[in-house]
Amino acid sequence: MITVRQILAESSRGLVGQWGMAVLVTAVSIIVTTAVLGISGGIVLFLPFLAIFRHSLSLPASYTEFRDITTEAFIAVVVWALLIFLIAALVNLLVGTYLRYTFQTPFRGGRIDFDSGFQGLREAGYDRAFGTQLRVLTVSFLLFLLAAVPGLIYYYGASQAVYLVRDDAALTPREAIRASRRLMRGHRLRLFSTHLLLALIPFFWMIGVSLLLMLSRGLIPLPEALIPASPFSLLYHWSAFVGWLSLLPLLLYSLVRLRASSACFHELLIRAKRPDAPAPPPAP
Repeated sequence: MITVRQILAESSRGLVGQWGMAVLVTAVSIIVTTAVLGISGGIVLFLPFLAIFRHSLSLPASYTEFRDITTEAFIAVVVWALLIFLIAALVNLLVGTYLRYTFQTPFRGGRIDFDSGFQGLREAGYDRAFGTQLRVLTVSFLLFLLAAVPGLIYYYGASQAVYLVRDDAALTPREAIRASRRLMRGHRLRLFSTHLLLALIPFFWMIGVSLLLMLSRGLIPLPEALIPASPFSLLYHWSAFVGWLSLLPLLLYSLVRLRASSACFHELLIRAKRPDAPAPPPAP
């Protein structure tokens, strides 16, 4: 039986000697995603302003004219928000699928580099890989809008589909999702628990740093006997500062471990469900 401890241990061993490239690929993907969203968001941001400035800059001559201007501006803001959401979803779909195949590499005897994700996409087929992931994320999002639990159950049940289309060229996205849900029976909670544990690391770190910062600023009232002297107050301040600086590397660590644990879990799952499947060769 696959356990959370086993997933964490195996994924950690798979990253030995590859942490540098794993962090670099993750950081570059974040920079690219942020840049694309920033540029596209800045361009689309002009929609509400165009709706307003298309009219005269003078005051509306009547209530009807004012209502028309505000209605048009409101529609432009709604369209802007929807476009930003769609762009963000598309970028995260593309980058997320690329990273899934990138972090599958060390668990199949390879070494992580910038081409390893593209290699996985070429083997799966760009249309099949992106189509499968698009179907999974769309259905998961719609179910999540209705209720969080069904959305999570579906997402984790179909989480292996994007890996399966790489290994079997005959699978369609729908067939891959069905095969993934069969594979994940009895295993959804373990993968979810692994992801939750890794995601909580930076969360609790951030809470601790925030408490230190509030203590240093006097935002948390303390009994007089517990009020620290000036040197300790300075210690709180610098501890909070160092804590916030270390949050970024901690987030990168958590993201790398999340991606690696997902890929490692797939390999463990395949070996558990199909005992005749060969184990991946050790990384060079």
